[in-house]
This record gives sequence, structure tokens and C-alpha cells, in this order.
Amino acid sequence: MYDTYQEIFSLRGNAYHDAMALEPTARDEEFLNAVRLLDLSDGEVLVDFPSGGGYLQQYLPESVQLIQGETCQSFFDQLKPEQSHKTFMGDFESIPLESDTAGVFICLAALHHVVDVAQFFSEVTRVLRNDGQFLVADVVEGSNIAEFLNTFVDQHNSMGHHGVFLSSQTLQIAQEKGLKCQANEVIDFDWKFRSEKNMLDFCRGLFGLDLANDERIKQGIHRYLVPRKKGEHFYLRWQLAYIKFGLAGD
Repeated sequence: MYDTYQEIFSLRGNAYHDAMALEPTARDEEFLNAVRLLDLSDGEVLVDFPSGGGYLQQYLPESVQLIQGETCQSFFDQLKPEQSHKTFMGDFESIPLESDTAGVFICLAALHHVVDVAQFFSEVTRVLRNDGQFLVADVVEGSNIAEFLNTFVDQHNSMGHHGVFLSSQTLQIAQEKGLKCQANEVIDFDWKFRSEKNMLDFCRGLFGLDLANDERIKQGIHRYLVPRKKGEHFYLRWQLAYIKFGLAGD
């Protein structure tokens, strides 16, 4: 069984990245929602961890001093740091950054594969400045998206899928680790594709659906993700909770 972020994406990170390269703007709304909820000042130090193939970078203001981190070599190899940017390899339980480094810390669509959430949150509080912001965006426990991932993807991905999604327990752990919830929004939005074929290939690569043909993927997304065509584009409905924390002592 492959349950941890590092184990999963060490094996299928390249397929995930190929899907993002096929439709690089498919998840625009997902990333823009995250940026919208943050208060980003000029020159802000922002840690994006884990950063996948660096997908968030294009949505950030140029003035942000971006630090991208990864646990998987397959993703890390895709990062292309600019002169003012830094990258690092690390893990969730021990982030190789100095204390009080960041004004903003983002964890986008990855927390459900973190084994020791409490230790990860401890590391985030250490890395953040006293006035820092921590944004988590992930799937909500019991939601249609959670069922899609832990049922359909689990059945059609040879590695399985066993995510532990956002719940009241997540908020309790955060509070115990010195994080204060400042905002909690569950947002529905669309993933957008240039063709139906791209939509199916994107899902196959992003979710590792190596046990499903096109027809089976169609059945799965019709059951869970409300696919539709509007004009020349195809859409899937996605949902994440965006939770912004500050340090409790701030």
C-alpha cells in the first residue's frame, strides 16, 4: 500500500506533471483562489511546500520572494527557480528552513497524504514569522470529491488512494500546535479543458488511473465531477476548503 505523499509521487510524479503540462491552465481557479485569500505585501517571503512541479508560481506577484520545497525528486526536477527564488528538498516532519523565515506558508492539495499532520503543523509554526499566514487548501472529509478519490480513484489506480481529508480534527490539531483559524471557505470551482480527450487524459495522469480506459473514466467523472461542455471547452466541477491560519500568539 502506498499512502504517503513521497511514496506516491516518487512513482507517479512524472505522469502527474505530464497531465499539468497537457492542460497548464486547467486548474487556474484553484490556484487563484489560494492567492486571493492571502494578504501579500511587496517582497513577501512565501514558502510553497510541497510545490509539485512549481504550478503556483505563475499566479503569484513578481515581487514575492518564493521558496519552493518538495519531498519527491520527480517533482523537484521540474522546478525552475529564478534568480530571486530558492528551492529545497525536505520532508513534512523536518523542513530544512530556519525559524521565522516566512511571512506566508502554503500547502495546496497535499495535506491528505501527510502522515504526521501534528508534526508538520509544528514545523510550519516554527518556519513562520509571528505575523505569518498559513494557508491549507484540500478536500473536505465526506464530500463528493473525497468519495471520488477514495472510491473511484482507489479502485482504478494500481497504487490505491487512501487520503485523510480536512475535518474538525484537522482544526483541532492546528489549534494544539499554536495555529489560529482566520478564515475557512469551502469553494466550488471548475477545471477547464480544451477538449474531451484532454480532460480524460488529464484525469488519467493526475490521478494515476492506470486501471481505467476512457469509457470507465467517463463513467467515474459523470458520477462524481459534473462534466459538461460549454462553447468549445469541457469542464469538471472540483471543490476544496481553503483554511487560513495565523499564529495563535499574534
